[in-house]
Amino acid sequence: MFGTSGRDLPIIDVIVPVFRGLEETRRCLQSVLSSTSSARFELVAVDDCSPEPEVAALLDELAAAGQLTLLRNEVNRGFVASVNRGLGLHPDRDVVLLNSDTEVANDWLDRLQRAAHSAPDVATVTPLSNNGTICSYPFEDWGGAVPGSMGLAALDRLIAETMAGEYADLPTGVGFCIFIRRDCLDAVGLFDEEHFG
Repeated sequence: MFGTSGRDLPIIDVIVPVFRGLEETRRCLQSVLSSTSSARFELVAVDDCSPEPEVAALLDELAAAGQLTLLRNEVNRGFVASVNRGLGLHPDRDVVLLNSDTEVANDWLDRLQRAAHSAPDVATVTPLSNNGTICSYPFEDWGGAVPGSMGLAALDRLIAETMAGEYADLPTGVGFCIFIRRDCLDAVGLFDEEHFG
């Protein structure tokens, strides 16, 4: 359930709201579990009353194996309420919200954590993606497959080495993968379920 190295670092909750999509969800969760980050993390899946029994079975299996913490909504509450449930699990931890169709690679969590704590006024961090609106690579709204023929891990490694320590200010975070500092959540509160539920 937890990353095993970096024992002196604070634990980060990686929250994955889940509804549909067995194969996408499996790839997402396995990419987190097999990453090489030294940051300690707890993988938290929030099953929003999935209508797909095979999705629920996958989550049960991973929870039984101690690979994730499973929160299950008895009724479908929607994305925002599911995220808030995950955010409330450990009110002292930074969090990463990760869409269940997103895959990560290499030391992704270490890099997000470094960027998030690179200055006191950083609230959230969003990485590059092949399908992340303003955070899309090779250009905004790319929305295609992983560009080129290198594959996800090799392309991620190349960008990480080429752009090491470089951060761009963004006008907003993008929800496919967003690191949120706990002091930000303490200051502004959880997501607005009434307006965005």
